[in-house]
Amino acid sequence: DAEAHAARYREEAEKLRAMESGRRWQGEALDEVEVRRIASFQKSYNEMIKGEEFVMAEVRKRAREARRWWIAAAFLALAFSVVVSLPTRSRTPQAGSPRPAGTAPPADGDSRAGR
Repeated sequence: DAEAHAARYREEAEKLRAMESGRRWQGEALDEVEVRRIASFQKSYNEMIKGEEFVMAEVRKRAREARRWWIAAAFLALAFSVVVSLPTRSRTPQAGSPRPAGTAPPADGDSRAGR
């Protein structure tokens, strides 16, 4: 919708430019009021075009931000599923398993001490 408005404003501004240049080329004199009026319309149309372009840029920016949230949520879910699926390593050795190298048995000989 904003693109259509911007295109319409461009066409109107171009028509004014063509009318002004055509009259000047034909040698018709433009009085000061007509020149000011044409310049005022052209300025207004150019401002409206810039406004419509701003709206289009904002809408695109917000659409990108919305997509980023969905992409971030998908990556977060993927990372969470990877973390959850990683094998867990027990901190305490199971009964009957050999001790890791470099660890000494407790001084009193009770392997369950300190638990």
